[in-house]
Amino acid sequence: MMLTRTLLVLGSSAGLSSLSAQEIATGVFLNGWSDNVLTWAHDPSKTEGGGSLGAENFDSVDFSTSALLRVDWTVNSQVSGRVSVRFNDVGGTPATDVGQAGAYLTESWVMVQVSESTSVTMGKFYNLFGWQGAEPTQLNRIGYGLTVDYYGANDPLGVTVAYTRGDFLAMFQASNGFFKPSDGTNTGSVNSNYPLLNDHQRNDLGLFADFTLTPGGESNFVNLEFAWDPSSSAAAGVSPAATPFPGSIFQAGLNGTYHPNEKLLLGGEVIYRNSQNGVVATNGSFDSKQDLAWMATATQTLDTAEKLCPMAATLMFSSDNQDVMGDKNTSLPVQSQVALALLTNPYDTTNFGLNLEYQYQWGEGTNSNTATSRIMLEGLVVIP
Repeated sequence: MMLTRTLLVLGSSAGLSSLSAQEIATGVFLNGWSDNVLTWAHDPSKTEGGGSLGAENFDSVDFSTSALLRVDWTVNSQVSGRVSVRFNDVGGTPATDVGQAGAYLTESWVMVQVSESTSVTMGKFYNLFGWQGAEPTQLNRIGYGLTVDYYGANDPLGVTVAYTRGDFLAMFQASNGFFKPSDGTNTGSVNSNYPLLNDHQRNDLGLFADFTLTPGGESNFVNLEFAWDPSSSAAAGVSPAATPFPGSIFQAGLNGTYHPNEKLLLGGEVIYRNSQNGVVATNGSFDSKQDLAWMATATQTLDTAEKLCPMAATLMFSSDNQDVMGDKNTSLPVQSQVALALLTNPYDTTNFGLNLEYQYQWGEGTNSNTATSRIMLEGLVVIP
């Protein structure tokens, strides 16, 4: 269950609401945002030179931008829908999914309210896994913690059933898959011989379950989620013909949010992943590895609204430990990250934010020369 900035706003101090919209026809609403970031990056592991957009050269200063347009509509009290298109300029190839340049479809779904407590949604929608939001208007900082790499590699195509009873929400989802970018598209046919779109991939759906408790209202919640995809891991070094059944991924996550008072937000999550890489080991089974990632964060609204402008400060720690149960000679070093962000509304409006962030990331057992630093300045505009 991703955090939305409507939980972060803490009044209307320094957050940007993602719910404002303009009615362009009866029951049809348009909204969106434009996110513009200037990044200074220091990465000793890279050499100077090369392209600038999205690059982390030894020292680089880069601009990046992305935008989203969303249309929501209501057919009647039981049927509603949404279409969202995202535009990225981050270099690379034409967009096939998240993180690519160009325009791509992020949401296209219809929801039917079957009963007062049950709804069914079918189409393409944001991946539900994780605490951190999918859009900049849903974040309490500019960047992401290291746990975001475990959320999934696409916006799934499938169907979701949601059931609500009091403070309890359960969601069950079946989709083409979560952890391959190709699962978020339907290029080609189900009978295609193209390796990334073979029969096995389309016949074995990914399954997701999400259980949320919101004691005392939506501002505080505890969320438990599971994802299983039987054909997500890459068959590294082995042709699809020789290995028609790539490895699977099972993932479990626990996250939550707590507000001790109206100005302070505490959040965190832990994610466990067991993945197979599609390569047969000597004992005849698939090689596999187990990963563990965690994140903890706090956001405090500052008492600056009258003297300067509304502000909120965020501190986030995160860690990624890949192959925690594997051979120490082949396991990757533990990666850790700390970030400090300042969110501001210089014109005292929730439709514009000017935000600043410092991020420092390092690997366990490595010296400071391999650590990376980033300073990011963001201008974020919401289409009201």
